[in-house]
Amino acid sequence: MRVVVLGGAGAMGRGAVRDLYTSAPEAQIVIADRNGEAARREAAAYPGGRVVAVEADASSSAALVPILRGADVCVNCTIHDLNLRVMAACLDARCNYNDLGGLFFIAREQHKLDGDFRKAGLSAVLGIGSSPGTINMLARYAVDRLDTVARANARCGFTGACDINGVFVPPYALQTLLEEYSVPPPEFLDAEWKTVPACSGEEEIDFFEPLGRVRCHYTLHSEPYQFATSFAAKGIREATFKLGPPPELSERAKMMVALGFDRKDKVSFAGTGISPLQFLTFMVQSQIETRLRGVEIKVETVNVLRADVGGTKDGRPVSYLVDAVCLPHPEWPDVVDSATSIPPSICAQMQARGQVPAGAAFPETMLPLERYLQEIVKRPGTTLRVTRRSAMD
Repeated sequence: MRVVVLGGAGAMGRGAVRDLYTSAPEAQIVIADRNGEAARREAAAYPGGRVVAVEADASSSAALVPILRGADVCVNCTIHDLNLRVMAACLDARCNYNDLGGLFFIAREQHKLDGDFRKAGLSAVLGIGSSPGTINMLARYAVDRLDTVARANARCGFTGACDINGVFVPPYALQTLLEEYSVPPPEFLDAEWKTVPACSGEEEIDFFEPLGRVRCHYTLHSEPYQFATSFAAKGIREATFKLGPPPELSERAKMMVALGFDRKDKVSFAGTGISPLQFLTFMVQSQIETRLRGVEIKVETVNVLRADVGGTKDGRPVSYLVDAVCLPHPEWPDVVDSATSIPPSICAQMQARGQVPAGAAFPETMLPLERYLQEIVKRPGTTLRVTRRSAMD
């Protein structure tokens, strides 16, 4: 088994590499990252010669092909803007593919490559982190127990500090965070696509212990498109996503958007052109690398992924709340988000072992449900719970 982890020296890629190394002893792992020095530093931490490093530019499909050729799977932990280019490289290199999600619009374009991957006999699992990813499998668990589906809604609530020793540390890619707070998201409501304002639809949701009640709002995510597509045969009429972040993270994200740092286009400054988003990303990463170097970071978060699914069974209304309660991996205190970085490792192992069909589609239609859930709960820190309600309760 040979797996290339693109962005393998980054926050999510590092966790994926670690899980591959510890749970798949036969795996040969390539950490491919644009920061070659960081990739070599990460690879050197693993004994046994099973992990190697290579400098890689994921923005160039042609440059990726030689790196991917001969690999069983490419785990794409780069920013979602690069997903289509990496998929093109995988087709040329004849390599299976998975990623952490496409924030709706890119995921929709990726899905159009289903026929190409089928024809090539390759699998591409689109969105296999925590959300999208595990949350999709929770929805599938409920949908499989219903005859018809009226709604399948994704809800994600989490806590955790975004400030470490006075340094802002976003919980995931800064670009993703700012798009969530600035781009009006399409939601599937009353069997129609409706675009709503970013951060609208605020409501308080009870995620139960240990998270409790959290204020959530609409935000741009892949799950509405994924659910509306995957569960269409059961008559789905509603598919939405709401995020419940810590208040201090929301305040910072809204401020950055208000100041225009979500802009990707270049603006003229001091006689040169600069992208506000690229500049902000550079500054945030520079602060993390310089001011937190050598600082012991212990992640303390509570993350609840919820699929809220309703429909009918034997003609009676039935609803499910299916939760994954994700705590930090107790043996990996420095991994920022193991709930997101472990799933692509699990998926890659399934793909390499021929357990995933050819095509480019979403986890809920591509992965074996029971096997996936068994693997998730085997990892420390994750528990599942199901709340079922029916007309007879």
